[in-house]
Amino acid sequence: MKTTKTLLGCTIMVVVVCVYTTAVASLEPVETTFRYEIANNGGIFYYPDPFYLNGASEEKALCATTSSDQYECQASATLVEFNTPAEIPGEVRMNAMAAGPVGGTNPYNGIQVQAAAQLIHESLNAGHALNVEQRVRSWVVQTYQVTEPEAFTLIMNLDGFSDFDAFNYGTSPPWTAEATSTITVDLQEIVTNGDLLVSQEHLSGFPVTLTETERQRNIPVSLVDVTGTQNYTVTYQLTVKIELDAWITNLILGAEPDSHGLLTGNFDLGSVDAPFILTARFSGDDSDNDGIEDEQEQSAEFCTAWDDADTDDDGILDGAEDANQNGEVDAGETDPCNLDSDGDGIQDGTELGYTDAMISADTDTAIFQEDMDPATTTNPRSADTDGDGLSDGSEDINANGRVDPGEEDPGDPFWLGDINHDSSVDLGDAVMAIQVVSGVDPAQTVYTDKEVNGDDKVGLEDAAYILQKVSGLR
Repeated sequence: MKTTKTLLGCTIMVVVVCVYTTAVASLEPVETTFRYEIANNGGIFYYPDPFYLNGASEEKALCATTSSDQYECQASATLVEFNTPAEIPGEVRMNAMAAGPVGGTNPYNGIQVQAAAQLIHESLNAGHALNVEQRVRSWVVQTYQVTEPEAFTLIMNLDGFSDFDAFNYGTSPPWTAEATSTITVDLQEIVTNGDLLVSQEHLSGFPVTLTETERQRNIPVSLVDVTGTQNYTVTYQLTVKIELDAWITNLILGAEPDSHGLLTGNFDLGSVDAPFILTARFSGDDSDNDGIEDEQEQSAEFCTAWDDADTDDDGILDGAEDANQNGEVDAGETDPCNLDSDGDGIQDGTELGYTDAMISADTDTAIFQEDMDPATTTNPRSADTDGDGLSDGSEDINANGRVDPGEEDPGDPFWLGDINHDSSVDLGDAVMAIQVVSGVDPAQTVYTDKEVNGDDKVGLEDAAYILQKVSGLR
């Protein structure tokens, strides 16, 4: 077999800055601006003969809006390497996104942001060396005033999951994969006298940090319009922020750059299709604590129940499915009144990795199917997540979220027996399997991730399976 060595160093940075000013209840908006900036930089290769260098690239963009109730801008960056020249095998795609609210509309009396960072690798071998970094910042600052003192509850909710296989095998040689996600909500009281700032302080209990294990916080707050004997003006500044960072390296830089081991696993902090979503909103009565107010759920525009936090019993709170709480199924949302939004035969909560330990007391466990392998997820808004022509439900036959014996992986476009990774099991795979069993070195790369019995090698059992598949016996 041909041996290669490849070195890549690259960085993606996506920064979204949102500043948004409006009002609670009867107030008029004061100022509205929304901006985002994106920078994409990379990369370099090392290939024994010849040496190949890909110069750095950079992209920046700016967006602004003056709408008082909507803003919708999304920044994304994708870096594909290891595919030029064609002789270098494998591919790395780095995707990052940061955006405002789902569907472009803020939730009722609140604000929302989205963010994700992914590194997707394909067909890498032990000769590939990476030194990559992703950095995503997505945040909104919104200012409120009230016309008279009023009590609210600030409801804060985090939706989305990470699937990041971190490792650290020491610093000599360096071989690490690390990630951090910082999710914060802050509420500050700003007192002014004309143009003079009198004070700016955090309200009690803020800032708040949310995590994947503590996804929701509700804090009562009392807002006033003026304060002190001088009747100073009071405004409130609400900030929601997602910060994602990831680093992966498995190389030594020196006179002879070298790589260390085969990079495997998943490196996702959310995904572009299913990002982290951070919501904060001032709420009145919400009897079922699903993130949607009773008054809304009792209106004709909403199909959800005001006293049932999980109307369709798919494990996901109604307010997480209708992320902007507008009563419609917008892009990027699942249907809170249909437990299988994409109709692929697998429940939305199962596809997103929900387990019995994560669901509401309102979820009917006689209906809900927990994910038996929450480390792997599929897209509840796409009936064919991996795009292989088979619906997710036809691959995960028992719809339990786990790849059981006899099932295909709905998140992997390559089928069992597809040892040449051409997205089909055919004579090419059969010939390759026979060559391996016979001791002949195939001209193409053999991908053992699609062998059939779990021994991580291609043998007689694999060859027999492939031949049966090709002949229609399976």
